[in-house]
Amino acid sequence: RLVGVTAVLALGVFFGGVAVQPLALLRRRLRFGRIAVAELSALVLALGLALLLAWRGWGYWSLVGMPLGLALGQTVMSVLLCGFVPGWPRRGAGTKQLLGFGGNLTGYALANYFSRNADNVLIGRVLGAAPLGIYSKAYGLLLLPIQQIGAPIANASVPVLCRMAGEPERYRQAYLKIIGKVCWITLPGGAVALVFAEEIVWLLLGPEWMQAATLFYLMAPAVLLQSVGHSFGWIYVSTDRSREFLRWGLVSSAVTVACFVVGIQFGLEGVAAGYSVAYAGLLFLPGLYLATRGTAIRVREVLAAMGYPALCAFGLAAAALGVKLVLRG
Repeated sequence: RLVGVTAVLALGVFFGGVAVQPLALLRRRLRFGRIAVAELSALVLALGLALLLAWRGWGYWSLVGMPLGLALGQTVMSVLLCGFVPGWPRRGAGTKQLLGFGGNLTGYALANYFSRNADNVLIGRVLGAAPLGIYSKAYGLLLLPIQQIGAPIANASVPVLCRMAGEPERYRQAYLKIIGKVCWITLPGGAVALVFAEEIVWLLLGPEWMQAATLFYLMAPAVLLQSVGHSFGWIYVSTDRSREFLRWGLVSSAVTVACFVVGIQFGLEGVAAGYSVAYAGLLFLPGLYLATRGTAIRVREVLAAMGYPALCAFGLAAAALGVKLVLRG
């Protein structure tokens, strides 16, 4: 059944490709209000389509209809709100450099996609569908809040940092301020969620999914650090270092996949632990150093920006753990 689902979902690639240029122009012009209108309108369309298909008895195809409706709605709205009308290709338009830059980013995205899905492929192939479902739910629950915060911040931060690339001091201050705010949002909340992982899984998924709580604990170090790790790409892109970004993507993907291959020998828990070992233990600090190398940003400054939110997160986690023990006692 996944073969048919995959074939239909491939239509979203076409719709998404059409929307790339209008959305890029809107971000470059800092028209974030229009982007929000396009995304909200698309979301309403997608939800409506999914509910209609479910109501009409289409079963799991209603879940397929939602991302397709989202892609189609975003494409139509972004084209209408941007006002961009493509012309015929012509020589001497200066696109060669842009294609090279974009090609490196595409290479990074492909390597990153491969490594981020290698765990799912390994679990599905070696352990089967049921363990894969548990792992996917644990990963999705843990990553969802960070994704909802990280994507909008990235969309706003990259064009702003690009405009400041020629002013090193302003660039440094802006980046550190953004990272500090991201950490204040994600780290304390993530720490409290980690303490109440069992309760969250039981409440949202039910008692038969409780194994997901163990995976929740094991993957937490990597997922929480991703709130900062995503910003490494902002630096590479805004400082015109896409080739270095591609190299880093190839290396980090190889390390991540290797940890998954080792971890699968120990079951689901091994894969989850392998993810944290790869990202939090082996890749985060080297990634931070390489991303900031040659810029006005220093590694110690980024770690300092993370410091106070991290201390607050530990304090909240300790308080939450105390409340949890009192309630259980």
